[in-house]
Amino acid sequence: PHPPILLTNHYRSEDQIISLCNRAFYEGRLKILSTLDYGKFPSSLPLGVQWQDVAGEVLKHPSGSRINMREVDEVCRIFQQVISKISGTNLTVGVVTPYSRQRQAIYEKIISMVSAELLEKHDVKILTAHKFQGSEKEM
Repeated sequence: PHPPILLTNHYRSEDQIISLCNRAFYEGRLKILSTLDYGKFPSSLPLGVQWQDVAGEVLKHPSGSRINMREVDEVCRIFQQVISKISGTNLTVGVVTPYSRQRQAIYEKIISMVSAELLEKHDVKILTAHKFQGSEKEM
């Protein structure tokens, strides 16, 4: 019965991400005022929104959560590429997934591939969307 309350200004998200929301939900009225410094990103690193379609079987874990092992493998492959490309920087990395069992599988695989020092240096967080909400990462 009430009209939605919409933001006027936006300061946090990467420009391409919030631009998508701006077109889809704000009809272009949202003022995007984020100040992401693209100069600190390695030129070999693709910026903005990326999409990788991964087919695979989604299994229901006994806990009720879901897991797709092909997707786990692909996320870890991309993660390893990103980590190698940001070597020598202090950029931070976040991996977001909707399911806790998927998060656990990604976490286990990543910690077996990358040193604890490297994970700490880049403040790597692997969380569900629910737990990540409100957090910030550069990658």
